Amino acid sequence: MRNVRGVIALAVSLGLALVAARAVFVYLNKPRPSRVAAVKPVVAPVKPPAFADSIPAGLRVFNIRVNDVSGTSRNFQNGDIVDVVAVGDSGGQTGEKVARVVLQNVAVLRTGVAPAKAGKPDRRNREWTVPLLVTPEQGALLAAVTASAEIRLLARGPGDTGRGVVAPVVYSPLEGTVGLWPAGSDAAAAIPAGMRAVTIAARDTDGICGLLRQGDRVDVLVTSPFSKFASGGGAPGAEGRVTEFRMASRVLLQDVAVLTTESILSGGPAIDRPVERVTLLVTPAQAEKLAVVSDATRKSVLRLISRSADDRQRVTTSGQNLADLLTRRRQYHRIDIYKGTQVKEKTFYR
Repeated sequence: MRNVRGVIALAVSLGLALVAARAVFVYLNKPRPSRVAAVKPVVAPVKPPAFADSIPAGLRVFNIRVNDVSGTSRNFQNGDIVDVVAVGDSGGQTGEKVARVVLQNVAVLRTGVAPAKAGKPDRRNREWTVPLLVTPEQGALLAAVTASAEIRLLARGPGDTGRGVVAPVVYSPLEGTVGLWPAGSDAAAAIPAGMRAVTIAARDTDGICGLLRQGDRVDVLVTSPFSKFASGGGAPGAEGRVTEFRMASRVLLQDVAVLTTESILSGGPAIDRPVERVTLLVTPAQAEKLAVVSDATRKSVLRLISRSADDRQRVTTSGQNLADLLTRRRQYHRIDIYKGTQVKEKTFYR
C-alpha cells in the first residue's frame, strides 16, 4: 500500500513538473511585440535668400555712393522712389557748375544701413552705398555719369511717379544760377500764341557788356545811313550825284522779351560771357520791322538796350540825326524843287 502511494505521489510530482516545464517553455517562447525605433524626420536645410532673388526681371542693381547730405541722412528704405542729379564742372575758366537731372522715378532696392537715430548720428560710416533698380541702359548712363560728376539723390513722395522735362541749371560765381534749355525739348513750345521768335546777332556792347539772358527785357535801337541822289538829267543813263548823306538812329522796338540765347541752348561753358545770338519774342509786325532793317543793308546796325524788368513803359522818341546832333541844327521845313525832269530837295534848318 505504501508503494502504491509512493508511485501515485511520484506520478503527481512528475505531472506537476511537466506542467510547470511546459508553462516555462510557453512563456519563454511566447512572441514578444517588436519595438519600432523612432525615426526622426529629415528636414532639408533652409537656403538663405540670395541677393539676386530680389531683383525683378529685366532690371539691374546699380550702387550709388552717398553721404549724409546726398543720401538724405540715411533715411532711404526699400521701395523708396528717388531722382538722380549729377553735378559737375561746365568746363569754363570761371568755376561754373552744372546740375542736371539724369534719371527720374528710380526705386531703391535696399540700403543695408539703419536710419540714423534722433539725436544720435552714426559717425562710423561717413559714406555708404544705395542700390538702385535700373534698366541696363540706365545703368550704363549712371556708370558714365558717376565717373566724372558728383551724385545727389532727391527723395520723392510714394504717389509721385511722374516724369517731366527738367532744365539743367548752371551756377556761375559771377552771375548766380542760370537755367539752360532742356535737352530734347521743343523750343517752339515756349513761344506764346500770337508771338514770333526772331534771332538776331548780338555783340559784346549790347545789353550790359553783352550779358543777355533768358527773360531779360530790351529795346531795339537801329542806326542806318541815308543817301540822297540828284538825277543828272532826263537822258537815260545820266549820271546822278549824292546830294546828302545822313546817319540816323531810332528806337525801333521797346519792351521786347529775350526768349533764349545760343549759350542757353548749347549749354556750353563760360555761361557768364557775352552772347553772339539772341532770340527775341515779337509780334508779326515787329518781326517785319526787324527783317527789313537787318536785311536791307549791311551798314545798318542793331543794338539791344537793356531795361529793367519792372519798367514796362513805352516812350515816344523822334530819333537822332548825326549831322543835326553835331551841328545843333534843327530841320524845320523841306520842299521839292522841280526843274524839267529834275527834282531837287531843299531843306531849311534853324
